[in-house]
Amino acid sequence: MQYKPQKENHYPEYIAFGAMIAAVTLYLLSRFQSPVRPVLQAAAVVLFIIGLQFLIRFTMTEFIYELQDDNLIIHKKVGRRDVVFCDLTLRLAKEVFEKPTSGSFEKEHGKMTRIYNCCTNFMPQHAHIFIFTFADRPSALIFEPNDIFLQEMNNRITQYRAQAPDETCDITKDR
Repeated sequence: MQYKPQKENHYPEYIAFGAMIAAVTLYLLSRFQSPVRPVLQAAAVVLFIIGLQFLIRFTMTEFIYELQDDNLIIHKKVGRRDVVFCDLTLRLAKEVFEKPTSGSFEKEHGKMTRIYNCCTNFMPQHAHIFIFTFADRPSALIFEPNDIFLQEMNNRITQYRAQAPDETCDITKDR
């Protein structure tokens, strides 16, 4: 089963465009001899990099979620380049819940050692958090599944957790 979230907003494009315009403006202003010329040029470079990051991360990047047996596989596609971003077993799942709109989920669920953001949209409205244990440390994955994908994922988590409730991940084992 696969699901590819659709883009819901265009905030990253607006931010990238604004940062690029501000970078060009600051660079043009730095052409005049002034004591603040190096500051304007540095600010132009920083704004250009910020705009480029927003453009690549939220405009050109797509995530595809896939369930294969007891694995959640997330593909990250940037342009024509497609890589497997993560491949997690559902047996390591602790909980899947909707991301709170305000506040931090770490207050309720403890400190996470790693948090992975696999959302296609910037500030998504309906994101979910998948908490799992890896190397005996709690980690979180933020993603945007639809209701059908989420229901199937929860069913598989329940099914596979019942088969091996005490299984843990040991990264020192040979594969």
